[in-house]
Amino acid sequence: MIILKDMLSSQVRIRFLTILITFLALGDKITAQEIETENRAANKIEDIKSTDKEQNNDFNLPKDYKITLGYFTDLRFIASNGILFNKLGYDLYYKLISPHMPQTIGKFVEPVWNAFVTFHFTLWPHEAGHWCRANQADGNFIMTKYQFPIPVMKMIMPEGGPLPEQEAVMSSGGFEINNLMRRQTEYDFYLKGYRYTEDMAHSFIQSIFFPMYTLLFAFTDPKKPQTWENTYGDPVQYTKIIFEHYYGRPSINAENKTDPALVALYNEIFWVNLAATFLDPMLYQSAPAMTADINKRPLIRKPWLLGDNAFRWMFSLQFNPGALGYEVYFTNHFRISEKYFALNIRYGRPFKNYGFGIFMPEVFSGDTFSLGASVDVFNQAIFGAGFGVSLIPAFHFGQNYKIALDISYKSKGYILGRKLEKGAEFLLHTILEF
Repeated sequence: MIILKDMLSSQVRIRFLTILITFLALGDKITAQEIETENRAANKIEDIKSTDKEQNNDFNLPKDYKITLGYFTDLRFIASNGILFNKLGYDLYYKLISPHMPQTIGKFVEPVWNAFVTFHFTLWPHEAGHWCRANQADGNFIMTKYQFPIPVMKMIMPEGGPLPEQEAVMSSGGFEINNLMRRQTEYDFYLKGYRYTEDMAHSFIQSIFFPMYTLLFAFTDPKKPQTWENTYGDPVQYTKIIFEHYYGRPSINAENKTDPALVALYNEIFWVNLAATFLDPMLYQSAPAMTADINKRPLIRKPWLLGDNAFRWMFSLQFNPGALGYEVYFTNHFRISEKYFALNIRYGRPFKNYGFGIFMPEVFSGDTFSLGASVDVFNQAIFGAGFGVSLIPAFHFGQNYKIALDISYKSKGYILGRKLEKGAEFLLHTILEF
């Protein structure tokens, strides 16, 4: 086996932490008048899981904790528990540490703590995404040393090398995890009608992670040959893999110049990602969490939905670097007679990649049993036509506890967060609400 590369340099990692701290520290700068205005508005918003006339106090709405068991190499397992541990990290401070800390000290400790928690439960799941995809291809992704607050990682390729589509997701697996965490929070937000502030702040960071990485942590000139010789940063390495697989020629031509088609592909990925990120309504719904006082405004409420009580709708956009090149998801969120479901349409390049999926968390809902389901259908180069299906039966034990089993099967092909090969996958969720 051969060593592929070192991950981010210490200097870049320090910049990453500094930027995250800056984002989260903004929460300490909101004025008392703004907080009071936000609280008055929040207290007037109805809980969309109830009737439009019913109002609930933010502090009385339950917080859910989803503990997920499954295969360690299942990206969905990593993403679900990444959200959980981010939530627990905030709870540790606000429930156990903050009440016993002097206010003058707390105002400095709080933003640093929040930055540390959100940073690590963005970074570690991201790194675990690389590890999952590497192990699925019989490779590995290991930590060679730890330089606080960042691990130094190396990718180990399988003997004989991976298939090109496997190598692509080995490079992009970290961003897949970021996208899965962001998607889970988005679905829960539209389903429940609210999310706790720490969930939405975490979602915001996942949304901007790829453009922030490209612009700030691994900014480079795609025209320079050394960019592709050194493959500095995941976006560069990923683009190179996709280009050489699609065009069947090296990145650097005989004249020692970067292939113009590679430069065009890198720029296309950059601009499509930027457009999808900043045209996404979910980005602006999660952004207020970055400046909210969690002690006074624990929730972000009332998702943006157009329509009346009988039919409401909103869209979201999501960029994802997949096995066949980048793809963009156009997701439609529907609430019809208070039943929520999501329909996404996706299109990808440069390899042929299009399809659609539907997520229905409440196919049936009763006091002791409920059933959710999802279906994905795709037509892709290399893999051809295929599908994926999930059934999620859940058993309820009172109002605050349930156990759900995610039973999934897919044909060979690429679906975000799922293995490339055909086969069944299982996850077990224990969900507590209080």
